[in-house]
Amino acid sequence: MKLLNGSYAQYVNRQYQRVGHVFQGRFKAILAQKEFYLLELARYIALNPVRAGMVRSAKDWPWSSYRATAGLAEGAACLSQIFH
Repeated sequence: MKLLNGSYAQYVNRQYQRVGHVFQGRFKAILAQKEFYLLELARYIALNPVRAGMVRSAKDWPWSSYRATAGLAEGAACLSQIFH
């Protein structure tokens, strides 16, 4: 996230003659120690575009893994890989 945040901020700042952080205060890391909390976080993320009125259903949001995790579509390889 640090590399992405820094590189993208430089690009946007050059492109639009801006200065400062693009995503200031937007990225947050939370440790989910209990399974029910992890599931609640996943629901929250999947339903954000629905609550914002951008789509009618979570399955309609094209930038989500919701369809794959709900078994409605084949998932990207990165959804099933284990990183060490």
